[in-house]
Amino acid sequence: MYTIANSIAYAIIFLFLIPYLLYKLGIDVEKETTKFFPLILSFLFIRVFVDINLLPNTFFTVTPGVWILGIITYFIARKIPIIQWVLFFATLFVYAFYVNIDIKVLVLLLYFFGLSLIILCPVFLIDKKIALAHSLDIATTFVGLTYLGLKEKHVLSSLIGEPFFIGFFKMVVLYVLLKTYNKPYIRASIFVLGLLTGGRNFLIEIALK
Repeated sequence: MYTIANSIAYAIIFLFLIPYLLYKLGIDVEKETTKFFPLILSFLFIRVFVDINLLPNTFFTVTPGVWILGIITYFIARKIPIIQWVLFFATLFVYAFYVNIDIKVLVLLLYFFGLSLIILCPVFLIDKKIALAHSLDIATTFVGLTYLGLKEKHVLSSLIGEPFFIGFFKMVVLYVLLKTYNKPYIRASIFVLGLLTGGRNFLIEIALK
């Protein structure tokens, strides 16, 4: 369960502290995010498996444990690169095998993804990847709350309330963040955050029946 306290703690740790420590270790966080993109998706699938009842809810299958496990696996995969591909194709296969995709929901999500991207146009002009990732998050949040009857689990979105305003709020926050703290490791962490939240929602919503 997300609370104001643990949401702030997760944000500080995963958005700023860990990327900063990796940066201090001489790791190009932005480059590594691209290089190990399949590994990120693998742990995203693992997190979704809990939501669609393919895995039990344990410390290492939900936040923060699943991402701690992901970071440990990342350091192993730097030495043994094949690990990320094995894990990626294994989790992709499990998802594709067990899930029937709802085409109507998929079309609806793509439509609102386009609208969300328009809202994030100022962000898109600064960083395209961040705009795309967070457009997915905005679209899936709006569709989930408005059309699919889902409930918001994250504190910040719950405080905003009206799903329609979430996109505009995100646009302002992202624009200010990127203009104020436009460092490579900050950009990488903001991108991953949008990808994980939006990607999780997307994979859950197209699987709902």
